[in-house]
Amino acid sequence: MANHLKFDVFDVELSSVYDNRELKRVLLSTTNRSILVIEDIDCNAEVRDRGEDESGEDEKDRGKVTLSVILNLIDWVMDGYAYSYVLYCTGLGFRTLVSNYLGLDGSNHPLCEEIERLIDSTEVTPAELAEELMQDDDADAVLRGVMSFVEKRKVERSKAKEEISICKDVVTKTNDDDKKQSGSANG
Repeated sequence: MANHLKFDVFDVELSSVYDNRELKRVLLSTTNRSILVIEDIDCNAEVRDRGEDESGEDEKDRGKVTLSVILNLIDWVMDGYAYSYVLYCTGLGFRTLVSNYLGLDGSNHPLCEEIERLIDSTEVTPAELAEELMQDDDADAVLRGVMSFVEKRKVERSKAKEEISICKDVVTKTNDDDKKQSGSANG
């Protein structure tokens, strides 16, 4: 994904960050087109929770990073610079997921072709599909569930697009009415 979007990837290892100030410096040194990877925040023994901050001990003397500061810095960076890209799955991507999660060759299962067509005609993320693929050990039951999920998603997306279209029509009509009224008032 990073290569496709031409983003830099930064892997932040919290165990190598001395304190909150250094973490802030690291995060601020990233570019606007960056993907930050911070793994296992909750498993890092060096990260303190907010309750430990209230002891009065000087933070820089402790040399540890607080979870509160991590989350606040990420939130601050997101507010100022972040762009959100959602990558939707394709039928071909679904075949890969079926192979990885169910151990099946997606092209040989009767439901897969139909699911692929549905996926290609709507917006569904690989993560959503992966979640559905992990629902059961029975591949047929899982694929029926995926089919139902994607059909439901397609209906939801269609309704949402219809509502947006109606809203645009109302806004356009209102603007046209305002122009007519201002034109007749001036004329």
